[in-house]
Amino acid sequence: MIYTLCDMAQLSGVWSACPFLKQVPPATKLLTITTVSVFILSRLGFLSPYFPYNQWSTLFQTWELWRPFTALIAIQGSAIPAFYTAYQMYSYSNDLEANHYGGITAKYAWWLTFISLFIWIGDYLLINSPFYTRAFMMALTYAWVQDHKYNQVSFYFVSFSAKFLLPVNLFISLLDDPSDLYPCILGIVAAHTFYFLDTIYPSVYPTYGKFRIVEPPQFYYTLLGTESSAYTSNMGTGSQAPTNPAGASNAWGLGGGPVGGAAADGATTTGASVRSEGSGSFSGRGQRLGT
Repeated sequence: MIYTLCDMAQLSGVWSACPFLKQVPPATKLLTITTVSVFILSRLGFLSPYFPYNQWSTLFQTWELWRPFTALIAIQGSAIPAFYTAYQMYSYSNDLEANHYGGITAKYAWWLTFISLFIWIGDYLLINSPFYTRAFMMALTYAWVQDHKYNQVSFYFVSFSAKFLLPVNLFISLLDDPSDLYPCILGIVAAHTFYFLDTIYPSVYPTYGKFRIVEPPQFYYTLLGTESSAYTSNMGTGSQAPTNPAGASNAWGLGGGPVGGAAADGATTTGASVRSEGSGSFSGRGQRLGT
């Protein structure tokens, strides 16, 4: 349906963004369009400002079952910071789907499912927040860092290794609004749990790890396919970062094992510019990192 609309728009010369949209992987495309659309419609008054938020206590009384989903992508703030956050969400998501998962949408959709369920359960049991954007963005940031830990990120005039991005995010969240700290931690724990089950456990226990605990169910492949698409991330030059040697630092600056996936130069983080060692840097805006 999206491709048909794009072809019609191209013929009329109205929608110049259609060639770009065709290059975006399916899950990232749906995530980005939904995020931006909900924000714009809410700001223009077509949707209530409370439309994306979720309250577990009333969810099954009203049967507004979209709320847990929209609460993951509910962008706050004024237009410029909001669209910048949406761009970060697109950048991280695009890199994960196109590069880390090799364009296999079924695998990335399963990662999104696992992260969403983890955040929902964690919020219901521990936090009870009306929206989960901070947790979701931190999960995306954690996953991105695993493939880009050797990149340099810049925040204003400070440059540091991407493996320290998460602690810096937590520190900024604590200074800005202490209540944001718990959703941020929840997102990190969700992403690390998947990373442990998918990457660390099979490498530590190779015999038992032959069965991937977090392998997508078969119906994900049936619905979304098993073949790698032709999508590639447009984030920078696409050169590969150095492979992680044994015992190298993980996202927390602690010991970690090998990490798969190529790293693309120039992939932006929230409020940060990113460059690989020896490459040119891209200037970024001074917003909060990764949220």
